Amino acid sequence: IGVYLVANQLCWSLLGYPVYQMPMGYGFIRALPLFFLGMALAWFAQKIWINPRLAGWAGIAAAVALAVVQNFDKHALISLSL
Repeated sequence: IGVYLVANQLCWSLLGYPVYQMPMGYGFIRALPLFFLGMALAWFAQKIWINPRLAGWAGIAAAVALAVVQNFDKHALISLSL
């Protein structure tokens, strides 16, 4: 997630947009941080074993947190992390 936050800040500084709101003309630049985030998550998931019961509760907690965050306002970075 740290890499994604750095990429988001870099896009803000250089282009004036966050990564998730960049125009489609910046398609490759827009997709690259999300691709790396997905690859990092896949690598992490292969290396770590999590008890299925704990994973279920974590999924439920993330879904509830996502609903709460989206209820108050648009928080795209928090939503992506959840």
